[in-house]
Amino acid sequence: DLQHYWKHLNLEILPTIEAFGAKGFEEALERAGQGDDHAILALKRVIKLDPNGERGQQAVAVLEML
Repeated sequence: DLQHYWKHLNLEILPTIEAFGAKGFEEALERAGQGDDHAILALKRVIKLDPNGERGQQAVAVLEML
């Protein structure tokens, strides 16, 4: 009964804000290029999740330069 308790409510669905994710990805690209281990790991996750997408290809390009 409580699994979908919100369905009877008239809720507004907001669009996803991607600005923060884009900013974080750009920072990861920059920091990975400087050898930051955490940024390199983040880019490897991006590649695993979306290897053929734009971000995945950018991540591959940066990691290939290392």
